[in-house]
Amino acid sequence: MRRYSYSKISTYLRCPRLYRLRYEDRLEPERLSLALPLGSAMHDCLQWEVAERGRGREVGAGEIHEVFRALLMARLEIAGCPVSGEPEEASETGRRMIEAYIAWGRLQDIATIEGEHLAPIDEGIELEGRIDFVRDGEEVEILELKTAARAWSQSQADLNLQAACYSLLTGIEKVRFIVLTKTKSPKVQEILTSCSWERLDLLRDTIREVDAAIRARSFPRNVSPMNCAGCEFRDQCLGTLACVGAADTDMRHSA
Repeated sequence: MRRYSYSKISTYLRCPRLYRLRYEDRLEPERLSLALPLGSAMHDCLQWEVAERGRGREVGAGEIHEVFRALLMARLEIAGCPVSGEPEEASETGRRMIEAYIAWGRLQDIATIEGEHLAPIDEGIELEGRIDFVRDGEEVEILELKTAARAWSQSQADLNLQAACYSLLTGIEKVRFIVLTKTKSPKVQEILTSCSWERLDLLRDTIREVDAAIRARSFPRNVSPMNCAGCEFRDQCLGTLACVGAADTDMRHSA
């Protein structure tokens, strides 16, 4: 059985060579951006906060930040490669985000925390995923936490592949993104999107196309500044070209 997650599908669509290095060759990354451990730590921290309230215990901003900081430092300790960014700045950013989350009103009416799901696509192909939260209010909704450098647009949510994956996995049409911005004055943004049958059919076709390309061992590079500048495998993938690009960037910055 060949199983694909949102992360695998989106990685292949972004850059097939990145998919091969990450999931087929399982290479160790050369570098990581601090945004990744920060987002993971915030995600796990707020899941903990919701679970604690579900047990009847209210937790304040200070305790939530202590948990966030511990999770962040643990992820940095096991990173196994250089991480760009300052941990203390990330910790302070997390503190401000937590304060914004509490001022917003926290997540409410949560029925499920991080459930695992599988959905058949074709014979031999399955979609798998872990859903952050399911809200059981007037209408059942999937809730997906995101940390972002800036606010999202409605079209960003409507075209989001992850929303379609989660809707297909659960049969729940509505997906609400809870976006925490990592700005100097963080905000919490709610954006609701609905996944139509047409959108889910398009997702199934996309998964089939990705599966066919992977089975055909098609892993071309998709070279672009957006894809390559912070890629964890840039040096191994591009070799001397990556070094020349980095040197050229350094020269422009020093000019």
